[in-house]
Amino acid sequence: MVVPRIDDMATEQRWRDYTAQVLQHGVPSSLSVPVPCQGTVIGALYAYSSKPAAFATPEAVDATLIVAETVAVAMVNAQAHGRLAEKRPICASPWSRGRSSSRPRA
Repeated sequence: MVVPRIDDMATEQRWRDYTAQVLQHGVPSSLSVPVPCQGTVIGALYAYSSKPAAFATPEAVDATLIVAETVAVAMVNAQAHGRLAEKRPICASPWSRGRSSSRPRA
């Protein structure tokens, strides 16, 4: 699993345009984790901090992964309501093609 982490936006070399913009908003560190669902990824969670290296510990990464899993549960529950009426797969992206409505039909 790839979990991009930036401990110091000021010294990060991989995404210079991005880090320059984020630093303007007082954000020196970030962590990006996948939102998992039944063996696939249905999104990403981006965590930002006003402190450098805020996500440098294994505990910080683990906590962010737990939040991402919780987000996945909420997304699956919300999609389950629409799936009943639209007969979509439970882990379908809300932006999937063929989606006829954002509201479940009565």
